Amino acid sequence: MQSMISTTTTSRDVYSGSDPAATRALYARLALCGPAGIVALSLFRARRSLDQAGRCQDQPYAHTMCERKDRALRQLCRALLSDGLDLGISWGWSRDTSDPDECWRLLVDLPQGQVMFRLPRRGTGFDYAGQVDRGLDRSEERILAYCDQVLAADDDQGLFARSF
Repeated sequence: MQSMISTTTTSRDVYSGSDPAATRALYARLALCGPAGIVALSLFRARRSLDQAGRCQDQPYAHTMCERKDRALRQLCRALLSDGLDLGISWGWSRDTSDPDECWRLLVDLPQGQVMFRLPRRGTGFDYAGQVDRGLDRSEERILAYCDQVLAADDDQGLFARSF
C-alpha cells in the first residue's frame, strides 16, 4: 500500500524520516503549489541531498550521493533563476576565502531568513549582493519552515482558487 502525506504532516516529518513514498508525496504537493512550490521543493531536495552526501562520504555509494547532491543544486539554481526574483527571493553566489575546501556559498534570502549551501565550486547564477549572515547556520529549519508556509498558503487557496 502506498504511503500518503496528510495535510497535517510537516516537511520536518518527511525530512527526518526515511519513507520514500512520503518524500515523493511531499514533492508532489509542493510541485502543485506553482513557482513558490518548485523553489521550496528544490530547496528541500538540495538541503536533504547535502546532508545525505555528508553522512555517506566513506560509503561505497558516496559517488552516487554526490551526483544526487550536484543535480539537486543545479535544479535549485534553475528554479531560482526562473522564479526567485519574481517571488521576492534574493540569492546568489559568494566566495568564502576562510575555507579552502568549501570556498563557495550559495545564499538564498527566504522570508524566514538567509539559507546557505557551502560548496567547493560555483554554480549558475548571480553574485550575491547582500550581506552574509554570521553565526549559527539555521538553513535547515528555515527551509523546512518555508516549505510549510508554501503548503499552508496553497491549502488556504483551496482547489477552486487554482486556474486550470
